[in-house]
Amino acid sequence: MTEPTPAPVGLLFEDAFGFRALPWTGRSVEDLADIAPKIKELGPDPWPYSGPGVIFVTSPVPGRAPDAELVVLTQDMLEQWLPRVVGGPPGAVPGESTFPRWFGLVRPREGATVDAWFEIRVNEQAAKALANAGLPTRFPALIRTERTLYFTGDGLGEGTPLRLKHVQGGALFTRLVTGTEYRFMYQILEPSIAWLLDRQPVEARREVD
Repeated sequence: MTEPTPAPVGLLFEDAFGFRALPWTGRSVEDLADIAPKIKELGPDPWPYSGPGVIFVTSPVPGRAPDAELVVLTQDMLEQWLPRVVGGPPGAVPGESTFPRWFGLVRPREGATVDAWFEIRVNEQAAKALANAGLPTRFPALIRTERTLYFTGDGLGEGTPLRLKHVQGGALFTRLVTGTEYRFMYQILEPSIAWLLDRQPVEARREVD
């Protein structure tokens, strides 16, 4: 984990959740011309990119990544510019959803299980650009240990007005309709919370109730 988290605290967190953070983060961008100036500073001057794409950037981390780096994948290098989350925790409806927010790259530790993956659908040019930076096209999205789940993306940004929540069968319908704006919640967030609650001691669940 990077700043502002102190390194010792970050390592304790990673140990508890079964992974090691890599210095890279990424996200899809609706228009590459509009990304933050501090990210543009890592690329060519003048900045040549516009239109949808995916970026990967590092933050300097002592002992891991001494210099900031940037990889830009433009729309013509991608089969789909929105990364996809494929899989889900135990009890989830199998499927995939798009994810338009920041995500971190991590390496699962021994004994941890990867229940879902981020996938970047790329052509040969993009695959080569990623390989030159030591990056894959598929990386862990949801990591599970015996009693923890860790989602590597910015899932808290997912607003979810549940218009069908009062309709019998509405939740199941929303889970099964591919392409719905709520797909990510029902694929990852809701079953993750249910799985975690099932593993809490009975006394703790009573306190929550």
